[in-house]
Amino acid sequence: MKIIKIGGIISIFGSVFVCTATMMLILVMMAGTTSAAPSFNTTNNTPTGNINYNTLWINATFIDATTGVNVSATTVTVNGIDVTGSLDVNTSTKIAYNSTTIAEGIIPVNISITDYMGNTTWNNWTFVVDTTPPAQITGLKAIDTPSDSGGRSSVEPYENVALKDVVSVYVSVDNTIKYAFKDDESPIDFVFFDAKKNSGYIAATVEVLKNRSSLVSSNPKGQVYKYMNILVGKDGFATDANIANPVIEFKIAKSWISENGIDESTIKLNRYNLNKWSSLPTTKISENNSYIYFRSESPGFSPFAITGDKKSTVVVKESAPIIEKVEAPIVETVEETVVEPQEEDEPKYSNLTIVLVIVLIGITIIVFLIILKRKHNTLKREQRLLKERQNGMNK
Repeated sequence: MKIIKIGGIISIFGSVFVCTATMMLILVMMAGTTSAAPSFNTTNNTPTGNINYNTLWINATFIDATTGVNVSATTVTVNGIDVTGSLDVNTSTKIAYNSTTIAEGIIPVNISITDYMGNTTWNNWTFVVDTTPPAQITGLKAIDTPSDSGGRSSVEPYENVALKDVVSVYVSVDNTIKYAFKDDESPIDFVFFDAKKNSGYIAATVEVLKNRSSLVSSNPKGQVYKYMNILVGKDGFATDANIANPVIEFKIAKSWISENGIDESTIKLNRYNLNKWSSLPTTKISENNSYIYFRSESPGFSPFAITGDKKSTVVVKESAPIIEKVEAPIVETVEETVVEPQEEDEPKYSNLTIVLVIVLIGITIIVFLIILKRKHNTLKREQRLLKERQNGMNK
């Protein structure tokens, strides 16, 4: 009977052990299968690229094959604004947000999803909103140019344009915008400014002219290297409300400086504005074998001219020789003064008198010492006698 009971107990413990091991194995398998985070299907991200409307739907899809997505942990921000509480669709496989007031510019979208095991995945992308149509420049006569000029209209007659270079850059707030012009025949290499607003893609145009611009009624001072027009954006864009700190970098061929005798230190970039030319602050930045490179600060964009002054020449006139008048030397007569020797004064005291005085002083000192010694001996004798008398009285 004991054997049977022991066998039953062992059987029960064996069943419990098998069940426990099976459950632990299932938990380990579940932990292994749910360690993977949920994933996005990024091909379904919308919108993307550039769009010209600001009423739109923002969509994203995703999947988690194990425990599923915890919709209460989903977060969505659009252009830095948390819109999670305003989602139109928020399920375990999709989110959607309908925006009707989104601003122009680069719009970032940031979405996070989390499964029930705490695994989180992020989906980030951007798109560009530009709803402002191009504006035509008013008050100026526009002349169409060939299609290879960049597709913009020019205020300059076509026959006066030697070359035209157009560059488009995306302008976003609080960034330094740089336009790099690649045409080697153009003296303008770079145009910079600091953006105050998100403005989308803005084109900058450099027109290198054969002669003075048709917008200009006078010539700048100095020898002109090149005339040009620099235009940035549409009419009214390049203002203090949109840009700050405009800078223009340009180059001049050393051969032109040498052939025209130009003083390099006088080279300036000049801007035509309000019916007059103004020289801009210009600094040399570098040079090579062919060009010297300069940087100028400009308050805006308009017709420009690069100028320099010729080196000044100094004329030296020959003067007649100067003949110096030589005067005879003047001989001065010097009177000699004969100085007669003066007799020396005899000393007031003779040598004998000095000796007598010394002897007298010596005798006086000796006598004083003898008297002093006698007084001393007398005093000692009196003291001795007094002492003997006292001793006799005591007996």
